[in-house]
Amino acid sequence: RPAAEMADSRKFGTEVWIALAVYLGLLLLLLVYAAVLRCIRARRTAPKENSLVEHFLAGRNLGPIALGFSVSASMFSGYTVVGLPAEAYSKGFSAWRWVGSCTFITIVYMAYAPRMQWLSRVRGHDSLCCYIKDRYGIAQQHRDPLHWLMVIVLLVPCFIYLCAQFDAFGNTISTLTGGAVTPTIGAVGLAALIAVFEILGGLHVVALTDVVQGVVLVAGAMLILISVDIHFEGLPAISKKLEVLDPSLVQVMDSAQGLSWAEFWIGVGVQRALFPDFPQRAMAASSQKSLRVGIAILALSPFLVQVPLLFFGIIGRVHHPNLENPKEIFTLVVLDIIYSDMSGKVVGSIMMVACLAAIMSTADSVLIVVSQIVTLDIIRPIQEAISARRSSHSASEVASAPPASPSAASEPGKVPPFVFPAASAAAAGPPKPGCCLVISSRIVTVIAAGVCIPVVESNFDLSFMIQFQSAIIAQTMPTVVLALYWRGMHKGAAIVGLLVGVSSGVALVGNEVPGGILISLAGNIIATITVACTFARFAAPTSEKHAEALLHIFWRNPSSSLPIQEFGDVKGMGVAPPPYLEPVKSRWGFMILAMALPWLALPFYRQSGTIDPYLSGSPVWAVTAVVVLLLTHFLLLYIIACQWKDKKEFAYRADLPPTVIGGGSHEGSLVSAGTGAGGESALAHVAADMFHSHPAHGEHGGLSSEHVASIRGELQELRNEMMKQSSAQSNIMREAVREEINALFA
Repeated sequence: RPAAEMADSRKFGTEVWIALAVYLGLLLLLLVYAAVLRCIRARRTAPKENSLVEHFLAGRNLGPIALGFSVSASMFSGYTVVGLPAEAYSKGFSAWRWVGSCTFITIVYMAYAPRMQWLSRVRGHDSLCCYIKDRYGIAQQHRDPLHWLMVIVLLVPCFIYLCAQFDAFGNTISTLTGGAVTPTIGAVGLAALIAVFEILGGLHVVALTDVVQGVVLVAGAMLILISVDIHFEGLPAISKKLEVLDPSLVQVMDSAQGLSWAEFWIGVGVQRALFPDFPQRAMAASSQKSLRVGIAILALSPFLVQVPLLFFGIIGRVHHPNLENPKEIFTLVVLDIIYSDMSGKVVGSIMMVACLAAIMSTADSVLIVVSQIVTLDIIRPIQEAISARRSSHSASEVASAPPASPSAASEPGKVPPFVFPAASAAAAGPPKPGCCLVISSRIVTVIAAGVCIPVVESNFDLSFMIQFQSAIIAQTMPTVVLALYWRGMHKGAAIVGLLVGVSSGVALVGNEVPGGILISLAGNIIATITVACTFARFAAPTSEKHAEALLHIFWRNPSSSLPIQEFGDVKGMGVAPPPYLEPVKSRWGFMILAMALPWLALPFYRQSGTIDPYLSGSPVWAVTAVVVLLLTHFLLLYIIACQWKDKKEFAYRADLPPTVIGGGSHEGSLVSAGTGAGGESALAHVAADMFHSHPAHGEHGGLSSEHVASIRGELQELRNEMMKQSSAQSNIMREAVREEINALFA
């Protein structure tokens, strides 16, 4: 019978609903556990100060397993579970190009995540736009064009992606029930479920549920490797039938398909690694070690999920050859397995739950990111502007108020009636926004989930909008990644690059120009660097606070650690200096090799259109492509293990006693050992020197010789003092100071 008729007659039985109930029950248990754990932590910390970081960044305490599974599960959305088998159904073994996209996702993430994790702790960043504000010296976010441009570039694709997850979940539930539950009701159920998770548990419970969802997803994908022999005729026989049915599905792909691989790899790799949930996880990592293990899990995950998912499409093309909508093939193959025998009911139920797990893991990750952007990057700047205006107005009223009468002033504790409102407002100070923002984040979560439901009901074609996602998000790479390592990157260059990249990318992708994403991204990078170098004077710090931020932007590490600041939730928390070795700049030849090696997966060495021999049922050219990508990921694991190290001998804490260790210039290296009560921050002192002595702000353009001599004198005195310390003091700190002083005198 036709595939569509078979799908109508075969329905999912009770076994699928039992598996789904067990899965949801486990998620609810994790919710209760996370909520209890959050209450315990809230009693030990200052909830009003840390509640936003606790909600959106899991208190910066995300462990390696939760981090790795959370990033991986978020990456494998419903597109992976449904889209990859659908592409394999239509194009055969060339659908393994999806694995290469994960290669570049991992490379891009490794390029910026180590520095962003460290910088977010040292500078107190709680969102990606908060990093943009600090890095580019934005004084008033509510009036800054770069801030609002970044908000639009991040929020619009996130919302489209979120709607797509609701649409996929609603239609999947409708399929499971044979149409008894409409897609709209299914979307309402998803909205209620993930909204409760995020309101009660925040990112912490999202990450814990991602662990469960990741395990279910891996199990559901890997089980097809067993089912292909038990419930079908085996992969070699299926491939032979596939060759007879449509030889193009097993032939060596041509140059046009190779170009599509390249564009897909770079487009998806860059945009998905910069999708706001990835930087959020980097900021939430508890340590560099947790981040290393998490990215290692990310590097292994595509071979456990995407490689086996291709076989759903290959099997489906043989057993359901005339399917009008290839996106139904995953469901049909699962039905084939369920209706085969008793073991098939168990295996098929797990596979179907895996599909829902992939959708839910991405939906809750994107929802909390949307809530984070709206709360911290839209509501908070406006709230701060209103609060500042009220404070300024209150202060002006106090200044202009007539003096109090002697009789009234002489009475202790009495405030004259005509100055009471202004005086009380000034005494109270600006209202603390923390509690209001916490409530706002909950409201935003409910609204964002609710807005997605009408989109599902309207049957709007989201696939038309999704194609622009890569073209938009990928353009943030110079603004975010380049600015982590290059002080010459300034706000004007970022704005020009974003405008050039987004406008050209949308136009090229909309007109289906081959390589449109690559062209637009290249144009963005060229425009950004050109403007940054041409107008280099705009890279000067605009304030002392901006100068402090720029001290943390460097390519070569300072000879010892930078100062640790007391930023709210990181106060008193152990914060290490920047990683001693980072993948992107420690023996960077390995990273270049990792970027070059995947291109050997393209079968340029074989004549297109030929049919290779089969190896365990797969064409040799396709197996070679997967093996090359696997070797690339082993190289990435080597880089993670050996070329990414903490400088463990510098384990400073934010509560160390104040010690000033000298300074330098805009391009020099700087050292310090923290801040504390009773002493001036060394970082603020050096930043002030850097700001006022910069050519853009100083009359003579640089530090004077007298100033340099003074700094050297202070360093010499400090060295003498450190030499007198007893052996109980930190020998490592004294050695670091000695090395820095010798380097400066040399």
